[in-house]
Amino acid sequence: MLPVERILLPTICNFLNQDYGVAIIPPQGVSGESFRREIEPQLNRPISEHHIKIVDYRIAGERLTNSQHSLALKGKNILEDMERFWDEIDELRRITGKPVLSIVGFDTLEYMYGAAEILKILGEDVARAKNFGDVRLNVVRPHVHMAEVQAC
Repeated sequence: MLPVERILLPTICNFLNQDYGVAIIPPQGVSGESFRREIEPQLNRPISEHHIKIVDYRIAGERLTNSQHSLALKGKNILEDMERFWDEIDELRRITGKPVLSIVGFDTLEYMYGAAEILKILGEDVARAKNFGDVRLNVVRPHVHMAEVQAC
C-alpha cells in the first residue's frame, strides 16, 4: 500500500459506510482495481451495495475493467472527460441525497492531459465542489507541475 492510500482509504470507507457517494480519479501508482480490493474488506456490506465510481483510463488496445463502479475515460480531451466525471458526481449526489466525496489525483491528470490542460478546468472544478457542498481531496505530489502553480 502506498503512503497516499493509507490516508485516503479510511476516509473513503468512512464516507461509503455512511452512505455517501464517492468518485475517484486515482493518483498515479494506484489503479482503480487496487482501490476496489483495498476498500472491500473495510466496508460494512459488499462494495456492490455502495455508491462509488472509480476512473479507469482506456489505453489504446486495452480492455477496460467491466464494473458498475468503473468510469471509463479516454484520456484524450480533458473537458469531455471531466464533464463525464462531473456528471457521475451529480448522479451520486442525486441517488444519495448527500454531498459527494471526490478524490482527484492531479498527478494522473497532468500525466494524461498535460499541465496546461488542467488549468482549463481547474476553476470550474473547484466551483462545482464548493457550490454543491461536496468534499474534495486533491492529491498533488511535489513532482507535479500543478504543485508549483497551486503554491503561487
